[in-house]
Amino acid sequence: MNTTASNKRRFALWKCLVLFASVAMVTVSVGTFLTRPAHPLVEPLSTPETQRLAALNESRELSLESRAWAQDKSTALDALTRSSWQEMADLLEVQARALLHPNGPEFDQERFDAGLESNGSTPSPTAFAAKYKTPGELVVAIRNSGANLLKESLGQEPGMARTFASAGVSRSFASVTLAKLAKLSNVSDPRFAGFTKVPACSGTPVAAPAATGAAAAIASAVQSEQRSIYLYQVALTRLAPEMQNYAQKGLTAHQETLQQALALATAQCVIPSPAQPGYALPSGFTADPVQGLAGVEKAALEPYVDAVALSEGSTREWAESILYASYQRSSAWAGTQEALPGLNVDVKSLPALPSFGP
Repeated sequence: MNTTASNKRRFALWKCLVLFASVAMVTVSVGTFLTRPAHPLVEPLSTPETQRLAALNESRELSLESRAWAQDKSTALDALTRSSWQEMADLLEVQARALLHPNGPEFDQERFDAGLESNGSTPSPTAFAAKYKTPGELVVAIRNSGANLLKESLGQEPGMARTFASAGVSRSFASVTLAKLAKLSNVSDPRFAGFTKVPACSGTPVAAPAATGAAAAIASAVQSEQRSIYLYQVALTRLAPEMQNYAQKGLTAHQETLQQALALATAQCVIPSPAQPGYALPSGFTADPVQGLAGVEKAALEPYVDAVALSEGSTREWAESILYASYQRSSAWAGTQEALPGLNVDVKSLPALPSFGP
């Protein structure tokens, strides 16, 4: 009898202990759930505006890094390499200034004169501290930055898509050029998706003058290619023999691009204007066909910047690939580089960057 009562008391005590432990576990679990910090791997959503601000800061920092190498007297860099780093710094600074406005270089001067930081469009500048230990590391960083601009331009609004694509093309090409000068083998041209078959027109075709949006941009690209082909054919008869091979490759590239643009025009339901029997030669073209072809390629950039802005998806990426190829040829013929190829921007009119803190 006593044994039975003792067992009942032990069982009752055991139930109390189990109940207490269960309540404690629930309390701890709930408390942990309520106080648990956000998962460290969860990152804030990337938006076109956050991408712009990130690109602005990165451009400014890379410019300062490049300028530091141009002015560093303690290294064994030769004068040509120092000069190239100075050009890179200037190029990146112009691109950063173009990124100051949310819609690209077409900015409101009064808005910037009133103070950049007061409207919250630009984060407060911070003191500069060098990040890259060697010129090679910096070249790779600039190359990766250019590739990222090209990638992010695919999701940008038209105004900033133009700026991202133009700066990305320029930055990528400049990094490849500097890498060759520094004899670096781990920096290469950006890769673009190849041209793919496009669908046939699903509506009623319209003539080029009546086209709008992406259709108008593609029609303009067709006209540009028709003119470029004619001028290349003229130049080939006047170039020195050692330059004719490169010119022939340029002509072939334009002929291929024309066929692609015509296919896209069909998909966009636009009827491009037919090629003219001949085109007016730019002033001095026959006397200096090298600079003449530099001008041809420079003129060919603008239609593709517009195509980037007005198209989307695979067509936008195609326009970027042609923009890069044309800029390569433009720089090769002219022997110079641009910060914003294809954009008709007066660099002097761009707002100045806020100065860094001490």
